[in-house]
Amino acid sequence: MNILLDDKDYKLYDLADENVTCSDIINDGLNLARKILSLPTLAEFIDQIPFDGVYAYDSSNINAFSIREGGTYLIGFSFAYFVNIRRWLNLWMKAPTIDEIFTFNDKKSKDIFFDNVHYFIIMFTVTHELYHILDGHCDIPQNRNHFMLEYNSNTQNSMDTLFSQCLEYDADYSSCIFCASAIMQVKHTSIFEKLDLIRELGFGLYNLFLLFCADDKQTSFEFVVNS
Repeated sequence: MNILLDDKDYKLYDLADENVTCSDIINDGLNLARKILSLPTLAEFIDQIPFDGVYAYDSSNINAFSIREGGTYLIGFSFAYFVNIRRWLNLWMKAPTIDEIFTFNDKKSKDIFFDNVHYFIIMFTVTHELYHILDGHCDIPQNRNHFMLEYNSNTQNSMDTLFSQCLEYDADYSSCIFCASAIMQVKHTSIFEKLDLIRELGFGLYNLFLLFCADDKQTSFEFVVNS
């Protein structure tokens, strides 16, 4: 399947080919996103819409999108999204003072922390895109071509930009509520363990925002008001 994004034609991959650089990281990310969407609290909503699935496309820009295409909805991630997030977290893990900052007692606790951070980053992004679909954003006429996390502020007038930012806030809010509620529903954990998960969620979102805002040029999250 091919799709047109920003006047470029991209092939959508169910899984990245083995000859693609870091295909294992990309495919692990895709499978994790699909696993999250199969959670009962999300699956019951997805079953009510014509949802085609989650795909990846070959782009060096960190990005994700949701789209209505031919009467069905789908979610896409750039290859760079999965690869850069994993590389960024690996840099954190190797930082000289990381054990001191987070008071890790052993390698196992550090690995669990960053596995959870990675999980929440993927959870936030895929549910953010899903809520663009569920909240009707992809059905708005001006968004009929695609609805992406990033945009170039020079290509939109101020009212269009503000409206898009409101939709981004709506998707962010819905996704944050879902992530927090998912943590509170984790069974057999104390309130202190849940607070640790909230900390990992917050750390993940902080780094996700950094990666998107630093991607390139004037591209950034749409919740940044450009006036």
